[in-house]
Amino acid sequence: MQERNLVLVEGLNPVVELLNSTRYIKKIYLDKNLKSPKKQKILELSIRKKILTKECKRSYLDSLSKTGSHQGVIALAEGIKFSSLKKFLEKTKKESNLSIVIARNITYEHNLGAIIRTCVGAGVSGLILTGKSGVKLTPVVERASMGAISEISLFRESFYSSLKLLKYFGIKIIALEVTGYKYYFEEDLTGRTAFIVGSESETLKENVVNKVDSLVKIPMISRIPSLNVSVSLGIVLYDKIRQLYGNNV
Repeated sequence: MQERNLVLVEGLNPVVELLNSTRYIKKIYLDKNLKSPKKQKILELSIRKKILTKECKRSYLDSLSKTGSHQGVIALAEGIKFSSLKKFLEKTKKESNLSIVIARNITYEHNLGAIIRTCVGAGVSGLILTGKSGVKLTPVVERASMGAISEISLFRESFYSSLKLLKYFGIKIIALEVTGYKYYFEEDLTGRTAFIVGSESETLKENVVNKVDSLVKIPMISRIPSLNVSVSLGIVLYDKIRQLYGNNV
Protein backbone atom coordinates (compact mmCIF):
# COMPACT_ATOMS: atom_id res chain seq x y z
CA MET A 1 0.00 0.00 0.00
CA GLN A 2 3.03 2.32 0.08
CA GLU A 3 3.84 2.37 -3.66
CA ARG A 4 3.79 5.84 -5.23
CA ASN A 5 3.74 7.24 -1.72
CA LEU A 6 0.17 6.08 -1.15
CA VAL A 7 -1.00 5.78 2.44
CA LEU A 8 -4.09 4.61 4.28
CA VAL A 9 -6.47 7.19 5.74
CA GLU A 10 -8.93 5.60 8.15
CA GLY A 11 -12.14 6.75 9.82
CA LEU A 12 -15.29 8.62 8.81
CA ASN A 13 -14.21 12.17 9.71
CA PRO A 14 -10.65 11.81 8.37
CA VAL A 15 -11.93 10.53 5.01
CA VAL A 16 -14.55 13.29 4.75
CA GLU A 17 -11.83 15.88 5.40
CA LEU A 18 -9.58 14.11 2.92
CA LEU A 19 -12.29 14.40 0.25
CA ASN A 20 -12.56 18.12 1.00
CA SER A 21 -8.81 18.57 0.50
CA THR A 22 -6.74 18.66 -2.68
CA ARG A 23 -4.89 15.39 -1.98
CA TYR A 24 -5.00 12.68 -4.63
CA ILE A 25 -7.25 9.74 -3.69
CA LYS A 26 -6.88 6.48 -5.58
CA LYS A 27 -9.71 4.46 -4.00
CA ILE A 28 -12.04 4.33 -1.02
CA TYR A 29 -13.11 1.08 0.65
CA LEU A 30 -16.43 1.06 2.52
CA ASP A 31 -18.10 -1.48 4.78
CA LYS A 32 -21.08 -2.61 2.71
CA ASN A 33 -23.21 -2.99 5.84
CA LEU A 34 -22.31 0.39 7.34
CA LYS A 35 -25.29 2.67 7.91
CA SER A 36 -24.18 6.23 8.59
CA PRO A 37 -25.00 9.70 7.18
CA LYS A 38 -21.27 10.24 6.79
CA LYS A 39 -21.01 7.15 4.59
CA GLN A 40 -23.58 8.74 2.30
CA LYS A 41 -21.62 11.98 2.33
CA ILE A 42 -18.45 10.09 1.40
CA LEU A 43 -20.26 8.43 -1.50
CA GLU A 44 -21.66 11.76 -2.72
CA LEU A 45 -18.26 13.48 -2.54
CA SER A 46 -16.60 10.52 -4.26
CA ILE A 47 -19.06 10.65 -7.16
CA ARG A 48 -18.57 14.42 -7.47
CA LYS A 49 -14.78 14.03 -7.56
CA LYS A 50 -14.90 10.86 -9.70
CA ILE A 51 -13.11 8.72 -7.12
CA LEU A 52 -13.49 4.95 -7.23
CA THR A 53 -15.30 3.42 -4.24
CA LYS A 54 -15.58 -0.25 -3.37
CA GLU A 55 -18.00 -1.74 -0.86
CA CYS A 56 -16.64 -4.83 0.88
CA LYS A 57 -16.94 -6.98 3.98
CA ARG A 58 -15.84 -5.50 7.29
CA SER A 59 -13.34 -8.32 7.70
CA TYR A 60 -11.49 -7.07 4.61
CA LEU A 61 -11.26 -3.57 6.10
CA ASP A 62 -10.00 -5.12 9.34
CA SER A 63 -7.22 -6.83 7.39
CA LEU A 64 -6.20 -3.51 5.75
CA SER A 65 -6.39 -1.35 8.86
CA LYS A 66 -3.24 -0.04 10.51
CA THR A 67 -5.06 1.77 13.32
CA GLY A 68 -7.67 -0.74 14.47
CA SER A 69 -10.25 2.05 14.32
CA HIS A 70 -11.35 2.44 10.70
CA GLN A 71 -15.11 2.85 11.44
CA GLY A 72 -15.96 1.09 8.20
CA VAL A 73 -14.04 3.31 5.77
CA ILE A 74 -10.46 3.35 4.51
CA ALA A 75 -9.08 5.53 1.73
CA LEU A 76 -5.94 4.90 -0.28
CA ALA A 77 -4.52 8.37 -0.85
CA GLU A 78 -1.45 10.44 -1.56
CA GLY A 79 0.85 10.76 1.42
CA ILE A 80 1.35 14.13 3.07
CA LYS A 81 4.06 16.21 1.45
CA PHE A 82 6.38 18.47 3.42
CA SER A 83 6.72 22.08 2.29
CA SER A 84 9.70 24.45 2.21
CA LEU A 85 9.85 26.43 5.45
CA LYS A 86 11.79 29.27 3.82
CA LYS A 87 9.27 29.68 1.00
CA PHE A 88 6.40 29.55 3.50
CA LEU A 89 7.97 32.29 5.64
CA GLU A 90 8.59 34.45 2.57
CA LYS A 91 4.96 34.04 1.53
CA THR A 92 3.60 34.89 5.00
CA LYS A 93 6.02 37.68 5.96
CA LYS A 94 3.23 40.28 6.03
CA GLU A 95 0.90 38.29 8.31
CA SER A 96 0.85 40.23 11.57
CA ASN A 97 -0.42 37.45 13.85
CA LEU A 98 1.14 34.39 12.25
CA SER A 99 1.33 31.32 14.51
CA ILE A 100 3.78 28.48 13.97
CA VAL A 101 4.50 25.45 16.15
CA ILE A 102 7.79 23.57 16.43
CA ALA A 103 7.25 19.98 17.60
CA ARG A 104 10.55 18.66 18.93
CA ASN A 105 11.21 14.91 19.24
CA ILE A 106 7.56 13.85 19.49
CA THR A 107 7.76 10.07 19.87
CA TYR A 108 4.11 8.96 20.11
CA GLU A 109 1.84 8.81 17.08
CA HIS A 110 -1.31 9.79 18.98
CA ASN A 111 0.47 12.81 20.47
CA LEU A 112 1.53 14.05 17.04
CA GLY A 113 -1.98 13.55 15.66
CA ALA A 114 -3.46 15.46 18.60
CA ILE A 115 -0.90 18.26 18.16
CA ILE A 116 -1.89 18.61 14.50
CA ARG A 117 -5.59 18.72 15.39
CA THR A 118 -4.95 21.32 18.11
CA CYS A 119 -2.88 23.47 15.75
CA VAL A 120 -5.56 23.54 13.07
CA GLY A 121 -8.29 24.24 15.61
CA ALA A 122 -6.35 27.22 16.98
CA GLY A 123 -5.49 28.69 13.59
CA VAL A 124 -1.83 27.73 13.41
CA SER A 125 -0.52 28.09 9.86
CA GLY A 126 2.48 25.79 9.98
CA LEU A 127 3.93 22.91 11.99
CA ILE A 128 7.66 22.17 11.98
CA LEU A 129 8.70 18.62 12.87
CA THR A 130 12.25 18.34 14.16
CA GLY A 131 14.39 15.62 15.69
CA LYS A 132 15.64 12.31 14.29
CA SER A 133 13.68 10.38 16.92
CA GLY A 134 10.33 11.91 15.93
CA VAL A 135 7.51 9.73 14.63
CA LYS A 136 6.60 9.50 10.96
CA LEU A 137 3.29 10.58 9.42
CA THR A 138 1.64 7.17 9.81
CA PRO A 139 -2.02 6.12 9.41
CA VAL A 140 -2.30 6.38 13.21
CA VAL A 141 -1.16 10.02 13.08
CA GLU A 142 -3.67 10.73 10.29
CA ARG A 143 -6.45 9.03 12.27
CA ALA A 144 -5.63 10.89 15.50
CA SER A 145 -5.61 14.23 13.69
CA MET A 146 -9.23 13.60 12.59
CA GLY A 147 -8.47 14.89 9.10
CA ALA A 148 -6.73 18.08 10.27
CA ILE A 149 -3.45 16.90 8.77
CA SER A 150 -4.74 17.93 5.32
CA GLU A 151 -5.40 21.49 6.56
CA ILE A 152 -1.96 22.67 7.70
CA SER A 153 1.46 23.25 6.14
CA LEU A 154 4.00 20.75 7.44
CA PHE A 155 7.78 21.12 7.44
CA ARG A 156 10.62 18.72 8.20
CA GLU A 157 13.54 20.90 9.27
CA SER A 158 16.42 20.67 11.72
CA PHE A 159 15.76 22.40 15.03
CA TYR A 160 18.57 24.95 14.81
CA SER A 161 17.92 25.69 11.15
CA SER A 162 14.27 26.38 12.04
CA LEU A 163 15.24 28.81 14.81
CA LYS A 164 17.60 30.65 12.48
CA LEU A 165 14.95 31.05 9.77
CA LEU A 166 12.25 32.11 12.21
CA LYS A 167 14.48 34.78 13.74
CA TYR A 168 15.49 36.05 10.29
CA PHE A 169 11.81 36.59 9.44
CA GLY A 170 11.17 38.44 12.71
CA ILE A 171 9.18 35.76 14.51
CA LYS A 172 9.16 35.71 18.30
CA ILE A 173 10.10 32.27 19.66
CA ILE A 174 8.35 31.06 22.80
CA ALA A 175 9.25 27.72 24.38
CA LEU A 176 6.75 25.93 26.59
CA GLU A 177 8.69 24.20 29.38
CA VAL A 178 8.12 23.10 32.97
CA THR A 179 11.28 25.09 33.79
CA GLY A 180 9.81 28.31 32.40
CA TYR A 181 10.52 31.48 34.35
CA LYS A 182 7.04 32.98 33.85
CA TYR A 183 3.49 31.73 33.34
CA TYR A 184 2.16 31.67 29.78
CA PHE A 185 -0.57 34.24 30.60
CA GLU A 186 2.11 36.70 31.76
CA GLU A 187 3.70 36.66 28.32
CA ASP A 188 2.51 38.63 25.27
CA LEU A 189 1.59 35.83 22.89
CA THR A 190 0.25 38.06 20.11
CA GLY A 191 2.02 38.98 16.91
CA ARG A 192 4.22 36.72 14.80
CA THR A 193 5.02 33.88 17.16
CA ALA A 194 6.45 30.37 17.09
CA PHE A 195 5.76 28.01 19.97
CA ILE A 196 8.17 25.21 20.83
CA VAL A 197 6.79 22.03 22.39
CA GLY A 198 8.63 18.79 22.87
CA SER A 199 8.91 15.40 24.43
CA GLU A 200 7.57 15.30 27.98
CA SER A 201 10.61 13.26 29.05
CA GLU A 202 13.21 15.95 28.36
CA THR A 203 13.63 19.69 28.83
CA LEU A 204 15.42 22.18 26.62
CA LYS A 205 19.18 22.35 27.06
CA GLU A 206 20.75 25.62 28.15
CA ASN A 207 22.25 26.34 24.73
CA VAL A 208 18.73 26.15 23.25
CA VAL A 209 17.13 28.22 26.02
CA ASN A 210 19.58 31.00 25.20
CA LYS A 211 18.25 31.11 21.62
CA VAL A 212 14.55 31.56 22.44
CA ASP A 213 12.84 34.86 23.30
CA SER A 214 10.75 33.56 26.18
CA LEU A 215 10.38 30.44 28.30
CA VAL A 216 6.87 29.95 29.70
CA LYS A 217 5.16 27.36 31.87
CA ILE A 218 1.68 26.25 32.89
CA PRO A 219 0.81 26.38 36.61
CA MET A 220 0.37 22.91 38.10
CA ILE A 221 -1.73 22.76 41.27
CA SER A 222 -0.89 19.19 42.26
CA ARG A 223 2.42 17.32 42.35
CA ILE A 224 1.89 16.08 38.78
CA PRO A 225 4.81 17.76 36.98
CA SER A 226 3.27 18.36 33.54
CA LEU A 227 0.37 17.85 31.15
CA ASN A 228 0.19 15.92 27.90
CA VAL A 229 2.04 17.90 25.23
CA SER A 230 -1.04 18.49 23.03
CA VAL A 231 -3.07 19.67 26.05
CA SER A 232 -0.31 22.10 27.09
CA LEU A 233 -0.03 23.42 23.55
CA GLY A 234 -3.80 23.92 23.33
CA ILE A 235 -3.87 25.96 26.55
CA VAL A 236 -1.19 28.33 25.28
CA LEU A 237 -2.51 28.64 21.72
CA TYR A 238 -5.99 29.48 22.91
CA ASP A 239 -4.62 32.06 25.30
CA LYS A 240 -3.11 33.75 22.26
CA ILE A 241 -6.63 33.88 20.81
CA ARG A 242 -7.92 35.29 24.10
CA GLN A 243 -5.23 37.96 24.11
CA LEU A 244 -6.02 38.88 20.51
CA TYR A 245 -9.78 39.02 20.74
CA GLY A 246 -10.63 39.22 24.45
CA ASN A 247 -14.31 38.59 25.15
CA ASN A 248 -15.25 38.78 21.45
CA VAL A 249 -14.62 35.07 20.82
